[in-house]
Order: sequence, then C-alpha cells, then structure tokens
Amino acid sequence: MRRTRPGWWWRRRRGLLAALLALAPVLALVVMPAARAGELPFPVRRPGGAVLRTAGGPAPSSYPYRVGPAPALDAYGFVIGQCTSFVAWWLNRRGVPFGVITVGPRGAGWFLNASSWDAAARAAGFAVGPRPVVGAVAQWRAGERSPATGDGGDPRIDVAGDTGHVAVVVRVLPDGRAEWLEQGFAGRPALHRGTGFAPRYLYLGVTPPAGRPS
Repeated sequence: MRRTRPGWWWRRRRGLLAALLALAPVLALVVMPAARAGELPFPVRRPGGAVLRTAGGPAPSSYPYRVGPAPALDAYGFVIGQCTSFVAWWLNRRGVPFGVITVGPRGAGWFLNASSWDAAARAAGFAVGPRPVVGAVAQWRAGERSPATGDGGDPRIDVAGDTGHVAVVVRVLPDGRAEWLEQGFAGRPALHRGTGFAPRYLYLGVTPPAGRPS
C-alpha cells in the first residue's frame, strides 16, 4: 500500500503543537493561581545567589492548603494537600523562594512530581547528598523504601508511591537519623512526623554538610 504524505492541514497542526509546547512555561505562568499575601508565585529565583538560612520554621498547623477543591493548586503550583505543596510552603515561609519552576545557581529546575525533585535540583544547580541538615528536603523516588519510625515511635518501612515523596528535615539526631515533617504520605492527608534515613536530601536554600554531595 502506498503511503501518502501528510496534507498541509496536518503539517500546520504539528507546527501549532510545537509552538504550544515551546510556550508551555509562559502559559503556566498565565493560568497559575494568584499567590496569597506574603507568598511567592512561580517561577521563583534565588536572590543574589546567596544561601538562605533561617532558624526554626513555621508552625506546621498554619499550613493553609490542607483542604480545598481537588485538584486545585496552591500559590506555588502544587496540588493542595500533597507532600510537594507542604514542602513548597515550608521553604517559602523559611525565606527560601521555591515553586514548580525554581531558578537556581545554574538555571531553572522543573519540580513536578516528588520522584523527579532530585533531578530538578541538580539541573538548577542545587546540591543533593546522603546526609541530612535542618531545612533540607528528604526525598524518595517512586517505590523507594527506607526504615523509619512514625508519630508514636513505632518502627515502619516507608515506601514511596508512584509519584515519590518529599518531607522537610526539622532535626538531625546524633546517630545521623533525620526527623522530618511530611504531608499526605501513603494516602494519609494529615501532617505526620517521622524519623529515619531518607534515600537522599536536597539542599535547597541551606548549606550542604561537610563533604562532597552527590
């Protein structure tokens, strides 16, 4: 059977699709929800290239996106009530500009589902490594497991879902374990506290620990 060449209309449609893909970042900025007072929309830029360090952190109970119409987006471009939304809110409240599109020392990183955050961090020029520091982001790729203890101190094995998982490190114990806060882990919509060893840590707006990060 003889193949026919695509007609002019099909070629025109392909050209239009390519143009839309090229304009995707701009379109995302147009349709994103407005940020609330004191919060930053994406894309966000690390001001002056300086490392931002803020002691403490916001009260977890003040996270404003725990409930709402799904799949609505928060001011940073993440689905409300999910782990990514909580981490983005936490970072911004600590003075670290962060959103779906975050500009780092080497360019822009697209922080989409949690499973790809380590790749996005490296693309933007942020360090990634195996040791926790307060304020870093603990990250699991899809299906990754790690030993941990839950709210009541019961041992468990954390297993990330199909889109991965992220949490914020709030304390580092003498034995090297991290204590973190997580939202929406394993189908649980509430905020939880865990302790253990995450597969890796993203140093977004914090100084990496001594040694060479991966």
